[in-house]
Amino acid sequence: MSATLPATFLAAPATDLGGFSLGAFTAGGLAAVGTAAAIFLLKKGVNPKIDRLIKWEHMAAAGFIVANLYAAAGWNALAALIHGLTGTPAAAWGSGALALIITAWIGLRTHSRWRATALGFTAAVLYNTAGGWWSVGSMLIVKAVTSVPGMGG
Repeated sequence: MSATLPATFLAAPATDLGGFSLGAFTAGGLAAVGTAAAIFLLKKGVNPKIDRLIKWEHMAAAGFIVANLYAAAGWNALAALIHGLTGTPAAAWGSGALALIITAWIGLRTHSRWRATALGFTAAVLYNTAGGWWSVGSMLIVKAVTSVPGMGG
């Protein structure tokens, strides 16, 4: 009994990178995987030996990277939420200044891993919004992701 599957069930064509194949994996997919990994780590779903190695600083960096992956994918819903929450200070001081304040707050005291992840994410969104040299780190991450063939939005 041989049946062929409809085209909707077949895998997407692979993107060949000299023996390394990404298939149909986009920046949005990478952002979703990063979000799932961050939630998994925040819920302490890893081996306790590994869990002790993951500090709040790592989670702040993970939040920053995941926010930039969402930007590379062109997903703006979370950015709109953060802009709604930071509306008045961001408008009065500018997004770059508010992002710098949040970054200083991250660096000058200790945080829970949940708070560090949220602050890293928020800082990345605000740096992206500020543009100019404030967003150089964000632009590097977005450029690295979007320059890989098959990693559009």
